[in-house]
Amino acid sequence: MLLIALSACSNQEQKIEEQLANVMAVHDSIMPWMDQMHELDEDLADQMTVLAEEGADFKPLEKVREDLNESSEMMMIWMSEFKPEEYKKDSKRILRYLESEESKITKIGERMSEAINSSKEALGRD
Repeated sequence: MLLIALSACSNQEQKIEEQLANVMAVHDSIMPWMDQMHELDEDLADQMTVLAEEGADFKPLEKVREDLNESSEMMMIWMSEFKPEEYKKDSKRILRYLESEESKITKIGERMSEAINSSKEALGRD
């Protein structure tokens, strides 16, 4: 009986470790985009300044820049709120928490990718 309990516990711990690894893999794959987003933000700001000086409409770039900054902020908020250690003592709750966090960070990554692509397009880059 003790072996069954230990085996179940070990199996649950393995699931938790795998789920945490999944969350971190998504995070680690999109985190490098933050530098690129910062550069794109600066480039958009520069282009908006040029357009404003020329009396041209820069509102479309402003919207693209807002989306870029919002997606970057979403990542920063997610990182500050990600606290799996708060659920450590309850294996069922932590597994649900990690599954939820994987979904959140995946959606943030999709939003970041869209913002990067829109920014590049607005700047005339591939």
